[in-house]
Amino acid sequence: MASHCQDSQPAVSSRLVPTSLDKPIDSWRQHELALAPTSQEVGAFAFPQLILYSGSMNQTHAMWYRIIAIVIVILVGAAALFLLLRKQPQSPAATNATSTPTTQSTSTPKQKTFSGVTGTGNFTVELVPNVKLPRAPDFRMPIAFSSDIAAEVKTQIQNNSNILIDRIAKNANDMRSWIDLGTMHKMAGDYKGAETFWVYVTKAAPKNSIAFQNLGDLYKGFLVDYPKAESSYLTAIKIDPADTNPYRALFELYTIAYKKGTSAAEDILKQGISVNSQSVDLQVVLARYYKSLGRTQDAKVEYDLAIQNAKSQGQNALASQIEQETRQ
Repeated sequence: MASHCQDSQPAVSSRLVPTSLDKPIDSWRQHELALAPTSQEVGAFAFPQLILYSGSMNQTHAMWYRIIAIVIVILVGAAALFLLLRKQPQSPAATNATSTPTTQSTSTPKQKTFSGVTGTGNFTVELVPNVKLPRAPDFRMPIAFSSDIAAEVKTQIQNNSNILIDRIAKNANDMRSWIDLGTMHKMAGDYKGAETFWVYVTKAAPKNSIAFQNLGDLYKGFLVDYPKAESSYLTAIKIDPADTNPYRALFELYTIAYKKGTSAAEDILKQGISVNSQSVDLQVVLARYYKSLGRTQDAKVEYDLAIQNAKSQGQNALASQIEQETRQ
């Protein structure tokens, strides 16, 4: 048995030992060789460890090459499939299923033109007639003072007017200054000048209820044009129904000078109360009006409502005054 081993040893050694160790070895293989034992004993034989690592490394390389080749083939196939599917046109059914554009699309949206306006997406074009702004009056026009205006009052009115003129010169769209300038002319007795500025404001800012109220007062008490006064007040109410002042002004107009003997005075107060159900002042005015006509029961109803509203709003002093009025 021992003789058999001795006879076999040279054959095994000559088959496993490389013919030359002078050939360069890769750096990573050198690292592994440094860490590995120099020999491996199997029974009575010693095999150089370099031979075993060399064979193992060659097999490992071959296995990784095959894995890398398979991965590359899979990636190339997936990329080709993706490009093929992306180039396929979308079916009409899919196109009609939604109108929302996708964010992945790189095509230019189709433009549409309506009435000379070009754009993309869903839109409509509304033709609006050109609105020509009114020509502004001369805000530097001199004030036509009334002869009964005292000198010191004239000075004060003129100084205030100069301030407003400077403001308008800097900002022609300052409607508040236009209105106040008209007020200065009215205080001076220049009613036509006041009318000029306030009419301009109603045209330049047609949603400004103050200008219409001022014109109503001007036509009612100074220029004496009742139809224009009524029209101005009604326009102010249309613009701001919550403001109770135009209702009271129209009530005065209807009871004192215009449309007397009709239900216009009562109707305008009822209209104001229907819009402003918590308006104590309109309820008291209507109660007094009923009382003047001898409609005692109607007056009591309005007084009671006014007292109730005043208390609900925390105006106890006002409620006490109304209660005292009912006992007179």
